[in-house]
Amino acid sequence: MDYQIDLDGYIGDYYNGRKWVKNKLAENKNKPVFVRTNSLGGSVNDALDIAAQFEAHGNVTVEMFSFNASATTVLTLGANKVRAHADSLYLIHKVMSWVNAWGMMNEDNIQDLIDELEKEKKENEKITLVLARKYALKTGKSITDILNLMKQETWLTANEAKEWGFVDEVFGKATGKVNFTPEMKEKFNIAELPIPHLKNNQEDSKGLLEKIEEKFDGFKNDILSRMGINNDKETNNENPVINMKKEWTHINTLLEVEGIETKDGKINLTEDQLQKLNDAIQSANEAKTTAENSLTEKTKEYDQLKTDYDNLKGSAGADSNPVNKNSDVGKGGKVEDDDLKAAIEAQKMFNILNK
Repeated sequence: MDYQIDLDGYIGDYYNGRKWVKNKLAENKNKPVFVRTNSLGGSVNDALDIAAQFEAHGNVTVEMFSFNASATTVLTLGANKVRAHADSLYLIHKVMSWVNAWGMMNEDNIQDLIDELEKEKKENEKITLVLARKYALKTGKSITDILNLMKQETWLTANEAKEWGFVDEVFGKATGKVNFTPEMKEKFNIAELPIPHLKNNQEDSKGLLEKIEEKFDGFKNDILSRMGINNDKETNNENPVINMKKEWTHINTLLEVEGIETKDGKINLTEDQLQKLNDAIQSANEAKTTAENSLTEKTKEYDQLKTDYDNLKGSAGADSNPVNKNSDVGKGGKVEDDDLKAAIEAQKMFNILNK
C-alpha cells in the first residue's frame, strides 16, 4: 500500500501537523488519499483541523497501526473509511491540559489557583463535549456512552474499536506481538496514557489481547451463570436504554444542545446546565411578578375610571335631550336655509343666460 500521508509521531509537529497535511492533500486534489497512522496523539487543534480537511477532500482512507490514541483518533473522524490492523490498539479520553502548581502559597494564592483551575476545568469540559459529539456521530452511540468510555481511558483492541463503531474494518493477521520497548513505555508516561500490560506469544496466530478477553469473558460468564445472572449483552436488561429528547425545544435552545439524553426515565445535567435553567426560571419569575404588578395597577386605573363615569352619568343634566334645530321652526316644521335658496336661484339664472 502506498500512503500519501504518514502520521507517525506527535500530532502537531511539522511532519504530522495540519499544514503538512494541507500541502499533501493539495498535491492529491481530486484523488483518493490513503493515510497511515501510528501515534499516541498530540494537539487537539491540529487533529480537529485535519479531520475537517479529510472531510472536505473526500475519499480519504485511514489505516491505523500499533498504538493510536487521543488526537490521532480524532483526526480519523473526518475520513470516509477507517481501517485498523488486527494488532493495533485504540484509545480515547477526555481533554487534558497542563497544570503547573508548585511552591509555597498563602490563602490568596491558593484561591487564585483554584479559580484558574476551575476555569480550565470548564474549558476542558466544553472541548471534551465537542469531541464526544464527533465520536457519537461516527459510531451511532450516545454521548453518555462515549463520555463514559473517555473517562475510563481504556485501550481497545482493533475488534473492540470496530464493535464500538470507531473502526469500519479490521485488516491483517493478528500475531499477538507488540513491540513494547522501554522507549515506548517512556512515551506513554510522557503522554499521560495508560500502559497496556502485554506479553508476546509468537506461537499463537490469534491476537493475545483477543485471547485474554475471551478467557476473561468465559470466566466471568461462568461465575454469573452460577449466580443465576444472565450476562447476554443482547438480552441483558441491565443495559439501560438511552434516548435523546429533541422535542423539548425550549430547553434544548436554552442549553444550546441538540437534545437532552434520558436514561431509565432520568436526566443527567451538568452544573453549568443546571445554572442556566435556574437563571432562566429566576428571570421568568421576575417577569411574572412585573406583569402581575402592572396588571394590578391597570385594574386600579380601570376601577377609578369606571367610578368617575358612573358619577358623571348620575349627575344633573346627564339625561338632557339635544336641541333639534329642525323642530318647530320654519314652514312645515323645517328650517328655511336662505343662503342655500339664494344659491339655487343664482344657478338657475346662470343656466338661462347660457342657453
